[in-house]
Formats: sequence, C-alpha cells, structure tokens
Amino acid sequence: MDVEDVMDVALYIYNECFRKKYRSPDEMKLHKLLYFAQRESLVRHDQPLFAEEFEGWKYGPVCVSVRRQYHSRQFEDEKKYTDIAQKLSAESRDIIHSVLKVYGEKESWSLSDITHGEYSWKQSRTGIRDGENGSNRMLLDDIRIDAARIRERRNRLKKADKAGALFNSASYVPVIHEEDLSAATGECVDVAEQIKKICNKLVRRAKDEKADEKAE
Repeated sequence: MDVEDVMDVALYIYNECFRKKYRSPDEMKLHKLLYFAQRESLVRHDQPLFAEEFEGWKYGPVCVSVRRQYHSRQFEDEKKYTDIAQKLSAESRDIIHSVLKVYGEKESWSLSDITHGEYSWKQSRTGIRDGENGSNRMLLDDIRIDAARIRERRNRLKKADKAGALFNSASYVPVIHEEDLSAATGECVDVAEQIKKICNKLVRRAKDEKADEKAE
C-alpha cells in the first residue's frame, strides 16, 4: 500500500464532508478524522496511510503540519480540490469513506471524547494533568495497539455472528461502539472479555430456543 501525502488525505476528507453533507469539518474534527483514517489503515494493512505524526493535545490527536495549512487558509483555496480524488489510491479512498460513514455525522467534541479513550493518546499524555496543554508525540506503534484492539473486536464479532447463525439464534449481534468502551472513571474495558460474554449469551439463547421448540 502506498503512503499518501497527509495534505491530500486532509483535503479529501474536508471535501467529502461538504460533498456528502456531513457535519461541518472544523479544525478539531478534521484532526480526529485524520487520526481515525490512520488507525483504520493500520487495522486493515498494518501500514500507515501517511507518514506524518500526531501530537497528543488536550483535546485529542493533532497533526501539526495540517494545522499550519489550515490556519494559512489552504483549505479555502478551491483549486486545491481539483482532481484530489485521483491523487489518492482506491484503497485510501475506501479507508476514508469507511471512517466518514462511522464518524462523519459526529460533532467535534464527541470525536474528541472518543480519542481520549485511545491508548496512543493516553500514552502521549503521560505526566500531563487533565486539561493541560501538551505536545508529546503519539507513537505509531501505540496507534498500532489501538488498531489491534479494533481488529480483534471485529474478528470476535464476526465469530459471534457465525455462532449465532450456527445455532439458529436471532441474527442481531449487539455492537459495542468505541465511545462506550471506556467507563466513566476512564478505566479501560477488556473488549475481548465483553465480546466473549456476547458469544456465550448467543449460545445460551440458541439452546433456550431449541428447548422451547421441543417443549412445544
């Protein structure tokens, strides 16, 4: 997979938000969508979408080079969007579209809250009190840990879905949303354990349904 230019990715995200009438992509939202696109690339390919790093600011990940371009009004130059789609690979565009499908309608502050649950952001904030400014790097290997968590969760849900079909259970599989994965105390939830409970619940439900059928 080719490594993209971060500004091409940012411009494409910004343009798609307007084109598909998602909520207005202010600067905070743009940085968070960039982060999720980077993480999604690691989920799928274990390779970064772009080379630039993020810093762990108090409101979540920030790509400083994109911030500079944003404040120099580069995103207001319509010429920048000419053939922007052709500058990215089909896979890169698909990654971005999948991210926008999940996060495009969310408000900036909601996305900020979600990123505060990310291991990579928490690591970058080590030694910094809540609400304080900080500019520590978010390491790519730490984002890989977040990506591995998402990958594992998706694999578990796929297995749960197959298990439900095997036991002729109800087709609905509860989805654990990322913003619900951290407790109010800020402690991390064991995602694998939560999904294991879902699988066990599906199996029990299937057995109960079979018992009901025999009773009838």
